[in-house]
Parts: sequence; structure tokens; C-alpha cells
Amino acid sequence: MSPARALRQRAAHRSLLTTRRVRLRSNLRRHSARIGARAASQRGDRLILLGLFINSLLGFAFALCARDRVRADGPFAAPAFWIVLTFAGLIAAPATLYLYIAHPAWSWLYALDPDTVPAALGLPVFIIVVGSLVGSWLGGSQLLRVGRERALWIGLAVTAAAGLISVAMTAERLVVYGSYPVFAAGEARGLLEVKLGYVLIAFSLGLLTAASFVAVELVRDSRQARIRREPRMSAAEPKPAEIQQPSPL
Repeated sequence: MSPARALRQRAAHRSLLTTRRVRLRSNLRRHSARIGARAASQRGDRLILLGLFINSLLGFAFALCARDRVRADGPFAAPAFWIVLTFAGLIAAPATLYLYIAHPAWSWLYALDPDTVPAALGLPVFIIVVGSLVGSWLGGSQLLRVGRERALWIGLAVTAAAGLISVAMTAERLVVYGSYPVFAAGEARGLLEVKLGYVLIAFSLGLLTAASFVAVELVRDSRQARIRREPRMSAAEPKPAEIQQPSPL
């Protein structure tokens, strides 16, 4: 065998070994990522859609702000219902849609791989999360209509407590960012090291401002409904009979 042919065979053998090593390392990384993801789910961290709690909390709070309007005219009374619906359509829906499309792994809190989630599942999840605001408004309004305001306060407190517990359970996942394999490998970056951290700060400020404006408008409209109702109630109350004075003899 000539020296040139021997050198070519050695080079081909080395190239084959290098290719096999690269494939082996890639397979090991994939396997470790799957094991890491499975271990993360087995630690007790469950998929919790924080937007569900936030929207439900806002819906209950808005119902309390509009209690007098709801008691007088029902949950679909204008302008209270349209104010809540506008908030859901202009604030809650775009924010939920952006996070789900642009940052799917973080939106699912790395509980599952977004690439394995069917695309058809996105629409029901979006409807449930955004619809929870309108649903909690309708549920809270119904409690007010039947005179169970205390139950509404309890529901508000339970929802807030559940949201805080969810934040505590998923704190490690909330403050990091990366794709699903990156998170499973333990290489996710801090949330403030990426663009999403500052986007969330802007979202939070905008949500707080918009929710405060809605609450103020609902309270103002509820006060007007109460002022209109008070004269009617006073006019409907029977007046005490006048005491007849005895006629002089």
C-alpha cells in the first residue's frame, strides 16, 4: 500500500470517528434534556396559567367596583359591561396573545415543550385565559344580584391567595428565560438579561394603569346608579299616616 493511500484511509477513519462523536454528543444532550424536563415535572412544579388567576381577580374586583350598577340593571348594563369588555379586548387579549406566540416556553412555564403542543390547542387556551375575566365578572355580578356580596369577597380573596401560591411555586421558572431544551439543561438566562424582562415590566405598568382607570370609571358609574335609585326608593316608601287632631267641641 502506498503512503498516500494510507494517509487517505487514516484521514477518512478520523473523519468517521469525529462524525460518530458529534452524533453521540448530540444524542446525549437530547437524552439529558428529556431527563431534566421529566425531573423538573416530577419535583411538583405543575403547569399554572398565572394569567387565569390575574384575569379572574380583575373580573371579581371590577364587579365589586360596579356593585350598585349591577344590582340595579344586571351584569350586561351599559356602560359598565362595555368598559370591562373593552379592557378584556384591548389589554388582556393582546398581552396574552403576544406572550403565547412570541414566548411560548416561558408562557407554559417550561412544564412542556411548546413544539409538542398542537397548534389547535392555542385557541382554547387563549379563550379560557381571556374569557376568565368576563366569566368572573358575570359570576361576581350574579352573586351581587342575589345579595351574596360576602361570597364575592371570599372568592376574591381565594383567587388572590391561589395566585400568590402559584407565583411561589413557579418562582424559579418565572425569573429565567430560554427555550424548553435550554431550560431543561439548566442553561436558562435571567429574565432581566433578555428583552422579555423589560417587556413584562412595561406590561405590568400598563395593566395596572388600565385596571385603575377601569375601576375608577366603574365606581363613578355605580355611584350614579345609586343616586338615581335612592329617590325612587324614597318615593316608593309609604308615608306615615297623619295623626288626626280631635275636632274642638
